[in-house]
Amino acid sequence: MKRTRIVSALVLLVCIALTIIGCSGRKLIGEEKAKELAFEHFELNAADCTVIKIQLDEGKYELEFVCAGREYDVEIDAYSGAVREMEIEKNDIYTDTTFIDTAEGDEQIKESEVAEKITVDRAKALAIAHFGLNAEECTFIKAEHDEGGYEIEFVCGEKEYEVKVGYYTGEVIETDVDSIYD
Repeated sequence: MKRTRIVSALVLLVCIALTIIGCSGRKLIGEEKAKELAFEHFELNAADCTVIKIQLDEGKYELEFVCAGREYDVEIDAYSGAVREMEIEKNDIYTDTTFIDTAEGDEQIKESEVAEKITVDRAKALAIAHFGLNAEECTFIKAEHDEGGYEIEFVCGEKEYEVKVGYYTGEVIETDVDSIYD
C-alpha cells in the first residue's frame, strides 16, 4: 500500500515536471505581432484598419477589427502565430472610415456624404421584400439594433426568418430560415 502511494506520487511529480519543462520553452508572440499577422493574412494595411478588440484567451489572440466597411474576427495562435479561425462580415456601422460598402463595391466618399440610418420599419419592409413575402401574412418577433445592422425576426407561414439589414445601405447582410417546427 505504501509502495503504491510512493509510485503514484513519483508519477505525479514527473507529470508536473514535464508540463513545466514543456511550457517554459514556449513564448507568446505578443499582441502587436498578432495584429501584424492578421493584417498580413488578409493583405490589409494596418493604417487603414481600426482594432476594436484584442485579447489573449486560452492560447490564442482574439482580434476584432474593421477595415473598408468589413468586420474581421480572427483567432491567432498565441505561440505559433497561425491563423486558427476567421470570419469576415460586411459592416456599415463604422462609417467614420473613408470607405462605405455599396452595391457596386467599395467606394471612397467623404464622411459628410454618408447617408443616415434607415428606420426599423424600413428594415422590416426590406427583410420581407428580400423573400418576396406579403407583410400582412407575417408576424414580427423581434426588430432590434445589432452590431452592424438591424436584426429582424419574423414568422410567415410555417417558416421563421432571421434577417440582418445594414443600417445605412439597407442591404440584406445575413439570412437564416428555419421551419417553425425545428
